Amino acid sequence: MTDDEINQDINRQVAEIEGWRQVGNREAGRRWMPPGTPPEFNIAALPFFPPPYVTDWAWCGPLIEKYGIDLHWQPDDENGDRWMAYSFGINGMLAETPQIAICVAVMAANQHRPPTARTWTGLGDK
Repeated sequence: MTDDEINQDINRQVAEIEGWRQVGNREAGRRWMPPGTPPEFNIAALPFFPPPYVTDWAWCGPLIEKYGIDLHWQPDDENGDRWMAYSFGINGMLAETPQIAICVAVMAANQHRPPTARTWTGLGDK
């Protein structure tokens, strides 16, 4: 998987945890419906992609408070510096960016498995 595919998978999983769901059919294009959207809402007005949690603080930032996440910079001369996020008793989730660390902590708190070891180093993966 490329980094972009990994980020899209993380965005998808966090969106599903947050109550977003895909609607529509493959021919017309699947779209993402936010929680609380009325059923009669015009599907053509919905986005084709989930919110950009891994790149946009406007989406990722509120997860810190909602999930009680602690975020720390983790210097590491051997493996490279990383960001570490903790949530509700979950072991620290290490990632290359603070947003990815936050998303992975949310996924771990909801028992979703991140797509690669690149973002799952908190459990000893390299």
